[in-house]
This record gives sequence, structure tokens and C-alpha cells, in this order.
Amino acid sequence: RADQHVMGLVMRQQEPSRAIWVFLRTVRWTLGHPLWRRKPSNEAESRDLALALARVVAHEVVHSIAPDEPHSHGGLMRHSLNRSFLLGKGAPLDPQCAAAFLVRLATLLPAPGVPPSSGLRSVPVAGP
Repeated sequence: RADQHVMGLVMRQQEPSRAIWVFLRTVRWTLGHPLWRRKPSNEAESRDLALALARVVAHEVVHSIAPDEPHSHGGLMRHSLNRSFLLGKGAPLDPQCAAAFLVRLATLLPAPGVPPSSGLRSVPVAGP
């Protein structure tokens, strides 16, 4: 995918869980933020970046939980997330995709009183 500006990625081959990768630089590029700056220069840029990252992460979470669901023509699961979508008023999820996500999520969650499986652990990551 060298010719595309990939903002997020889930590797389908990972089992039992799938790590979500989000590429901050590409998200910032899509928003039009100066890449030579290490961080947003004002509160508006910070807000925009937070919203854009939330949408990219949400998109990738759906791929991680329901990997067989295809991209849609619009909404959260559209193939290409541009600046106007990342900063827009809403990010609807297609009802069929939402249903598939919830069904798959239910199969991953432990029954009440059962400790979570190792497949649903969070992994600490060192930050700056």
C-alpha cells in the first residue's frame, strides 16, 4: 500500500486477538497539520486530532472484532476516511455492520463470573 496514505491497520492473521495500528503522522497529514511540528500548535488542532484519532481507532476496532465485514460506501466503515469525514458531525455505522460487530463481540466476551480470556488483554505501551 505504498501509494496510499494508510491511517490505521489491523493484521487479519493475528490470533487470538488482533492488534490495532494507528499511524499518527498520516492522520495529521490527512488533517493538513504541519508534519514538522511534534504536536498540535493550538487547542483547535488538538481537538481535531483527538476526534480524527477516535474515528480511525473506531474504524479499526470494527475491523479487529468483525474482520469479515467489508468496507461500506459511507459512514464509519467507508474505505477512505478523508478530512471532512474525520472532522464531520457524525460517523454512522451501517446497521448490518453494527449487528455483525455486536454478534462477534458477544462471542469474545466471557460469561458473567468468568475471568476474561488472555485474548482480550490490554497491552501497556511506553509513551513519550
